[in-house]
Amino acid sequence: MLTVLPRTNGNFQFYFNAESNRNYTAEYCSDLITTNWIVLTNILALPGPTNVIVSEALLTDSNRFYRVRTP
Repeated sequence: MLTVLPRTNGNFQFYFNAESNRNYTAEYCSDLITTNWIVLTNILALPGPTNVIVSEALLTDSNRFYRVRTP
């Protein structure tokens, strides 16, 4: 589950609970009709479960949809 955080310094932020010893990829796209997801960041495996915060500068001219996946 992704949890949206308040805007900070012009950035959109969300967090998710990462399990230990798993890699994650945060991705975004501009509409849900397309399957063209773009990698925002990769999160390497962490030694223990933790909340990971993902941040991106706010854009005023487009919508963004986000997802986090693990291989």
